[in-house]
Formats: sequence, C-alpha cells, structure tokens
Amino acid sequence: MPIVQFHDYTIEPLYQQLSSDQCDEVIQMWMEHHALPNPDKARGRVPEVVCLIRHRSGSLVGVSTVHLVRNAAEDATHMHYRMFIRAQDRVSGLMRKVTAVTRMFFDENKDLRGAASAMIICTENPKLMRPGLKRMFSNSVWKFAGKDPRGLDLWRFDFTN
Repeated sequence: MPIVQFHDYTIEPLYQQLSSDQCDEVIQMWMEHHALPNPDKARGRVPEVVCLIRHRSGSLVGVSTVHLVRNAAEDATHMHYRMFIRAQDRVSGLMRKVTAVTRMFFDENKDLRGAASAMIICTENPKLMRPGLKRMFSNSVWKFAGKDPRGLDLWRFDFTN
C-alpha cells in the first residue's frame, strides 16, 4: 500500500518493515511524549507498529500499532488496534484517516494479518466514548462489540477474507 497524504501529514504502512533507524525514531517519540512508561516497554512494542505518521516537516508525529489477541469465547484471533499521535498534531480527521489506512492495509494483506479474523478498537481514550464519536463509529464499517471488563466500548471490523 502506498504512502497516503492527509493535509500536512503522510501515513506510511510499514508493518514488519521498519529500519533500525525508524525503530529508534519510534522509541524516541514514545519516550519524549510519555506514551510508554520506559524504553524496554517501547522496544517491545516496536514490532507492533503498522503505520508511521509524519508531518510535512518530516518529523514523526505518531504511529498506529496492532497486537494479536486470542479470543477464547469465539475461538478466534483478533488484532487489537492502538494509535498514538502527539498532542499538537491531533487535528480533525487524522485519527479516522490513520485508522482507515491501518484497517485497509490488513484487509488487503491477509498474509500479514496471520490468523486474525477481525480488528478491535478499545476506546481507552474517554473522548472516543462521546455521543458524536459513537455515532461516527456506528455509521462506518466498525460495529459495536460490547464492553470490556473495565466498561470501555469495543468496536470491531471483520476482515473480508
């Protein structure tokens, strides 16, 4: 999948293809913005990076990530989706665009998603549980999948094949 342009930003899918310099850049960004508690946790999360989000200046401003989770109740594997974007770059529509690019990347690349049959978003950010954003999710390809044990909304996208 090619690099996607969104206003002053580019979204580049690079799942399992990051260079060592890009890995270091991701770790530095997470640590600088307190997205993860320590460098070891950040290093462990780097293999989960799907998309790099860059400002037109070239600076790395965010990433999307996925990790595989086995759902015993469904006897299925799902991709749990996360995203981090620096506070100053959280512009209208960017979150939706990055989420869509990540979802489409895996929908088009079955071999890269492995056994995962669906992608799950857990709305850990309270802003995502607001009525307007719930309507946005409801009117999209995402389907409400219930709540997790903490009471947070879960949204699900089933891959096409």
